[in-house]
Amino acid sequence: MRVLTGASVTSLGAADAVVTTADGTTEDAAAAVVVAAIGVQPEGSLAAEAGLALGPRGSILVDQDMRTSDPAIFAVGDAATKTDAFGAEPTLIPLANLANRHGRRVADVIAGRPHRAAASVGTAVVGVFGLTAAATGRSEQRLAAEGRPYRAIHTHPLDHAGYYPGATQMALKLLVDPATDQILGAQGVGEAGVERRIDVIATAMAGGLTASSLADLEPRLRPRLRLGQGPGQHARLRGRESGVG
Repeated sequence: MRVLTGASVTSLGAADAVVTTADGTTEDAAAAVVVAAIGVQPEGSLAAEAGLALGPRGSILVDQDMRTSDPAIFAVGDAATKTDAFGAEPTLIPLANLANRHGRRVADVIAGRPHRAAASVGTAVVGVFGLTAAATGRSEQRLAAEGRPYRAIHTHPLDHAGYYPGATQMALKLLVDPATDQILGAQGVGEAGVERRIDVIATAMAGGLTASSLADLEPRLRPRLRLGQGPGQHARLRGRESGVG
């Protein structure tokens, strides 16, 4: 697999792609599959034409009840802003699970049912080339851009107990506030078990658990399917070496 950063695909052929690289040169890249990871841009033109307030990158600005600047109009989905769990400013998180959750929230608001407006951390998973990559919360790059202090804890556990055949190693990164021990985010890559680790951490974040308290969780033990130690036990070993907990 070849990765080109800051490059764009100029044209696609039957067996190759013409790619313009970051320095402006053009080259042929023979490939069976071309993945263009270019992100998404919200389509907020209809909202703009209706005179509604817009958010970052032309998105549709909404409150915690998904109401736009016109109280009679709601907006949900990728083009609508989300309440950021780590900041006061609205954010964009284009994920289907949030669109579904916010659609149900709008239904509750219209029906007059009580609801809890939860902020979003952006938990996502993708599978490619036999690997699973998952993330929740802030990335190290975004924390650095925001100027927010953090500690990065790297671990490389097996997806299940090593004394059972077929165990594979994964890479996990836990991002922690060095002053408060708050969990700021986590990312993982591996062949198996990554999404379960990230789900546990996302749940811990929603419950307000600290990074150190992950070490005292009691995940169920079935060695062939999952290592008895959860993400917190691995983080504890590295974290205490670095002063966390």
